[in-house]
This record gives sequence, C-alpha cells and structure tokens, in this order.
Amino acid sequence: MPTTSPEVTDALAPEGPARTASAPTAGAAGGQPEAVPEASAPQAKVTVWCNEDTPMIWAQLMREISGVKASTRISGGFDLLSSIMSPEGLSRFLAYIKDHPPKTESQKRRIIAAFLDKFAIDDEVEETLDLPGWTEEVIDSLSQMYDDDVFQISKMPGVRLLTP
Repeated sequence: MPTTSPEVTDALAPEGPARTASAPTAGAAGGQPEAVPEASAPQAKVTVWCNEDTPMIWAQLMREISGVKASTRISGGFDLLSSIMSPEGLSRFLAYIKDHPPKTESQKRRIIAAFLDKFAIDDEVEETLDLPGWTEEVIDSLSQMYDDDVFQISKMPGVRLLTP
C-alpha cells in the first residue's frame, strides 16, 4: 500500500475543489501504486505531485488547492524557492521576473529552472544517501522504480499529476 509524504493536503471537504497529495512512493518500497478509490468518492478529483517538485510548482499548487483561476496571482508563490536557491540567486530571479514577466506557467518554470541551474543550494536540491548496502546501483534501481510509479500514477483514471 502506498504512503504519501507529510505534504498531504485534503481539500475535498464536500464543498472543496480537489483532493491533493504528494505522489506516493509505493514501488520504491516494493509495492504497486494503489488505484484511486473511485467507488468511495466517484466525484473526487485527485491531484498529485512529487514533493521534490513543490518549489517549482508552489503557486500552481496554491491555486489548485484553493480552487481559484489559473491566472490568479498568488502572493508568496516563490517563497519555497528561498529554501533551495541562494539569496543572491533569489534576488536576481525576482528582479528578472519583475522586469520580464513570464506569459505562461511553462515559461515561468523554464526561468525558475535556469536560475536554479546557476544558483541552487546543492545540499538542498541533491539528496545524499549514505546507508549501509546502498550502492549506486541500488539507488539507481530505486530511482527508476520511483519514476515508474510516478508514470503509472499519472495514467490512473481520475488522477492529475502536476509537474514542473
């Protein structure tokens, strides 16, 4: 049975817009991603994302969770970037965005990716796994299983995967 990270957010109260959760990591633990329980809530829309993508898609997540239009500006939409980007990089990024407002979400994400490429805080964007018996091959295998699970989840009926 899959587990989700602590970022699970249930916004599906009867009047809520969607159920959202970070993508499960079942396959990496040896299981298969669990199907969305459509019979128990057939009207539910399930939106998932990978936790590691959260800083890149934070503003979109806030819009999705709150049910506002995709064009709605979100105050604090870049807040999580400060945890993975150097202060100089964040300052330069915000100045660039102000001077060159992106026209699309896709364009905004390409700009974020370019600034992260140059100004990312390495210890915050790269996970160091130093566990007994965890060779490069084991880590690569687990990473591939995770990617496969995310792909399977994205193809499930009633599920929408948000990606950068």
